[in-house]
Amino acid sequence: MNKENVYAQIELFRHRMISTAIERGFLDPTVLEYSRQIDYLHNVLIRRSQGQTVN
Repeated sequence: MNKENVYAQIELFRHRMISTAIERGFLDPTVLEYSRQIDYLHNVLIRRSQGQTVN
């Protein structure tokens, strides 16, 4: 996945997270899963910028 795709995935999960949080509340399991996915993708970007491989 290239950098632009990672950014696109982050934006997709961010929009889903926000709309789901508005509908179901911030502690809904789906909202938390979207948050975890965003965290993972953000870490992917950080590791790549540091020259590390990503699993």
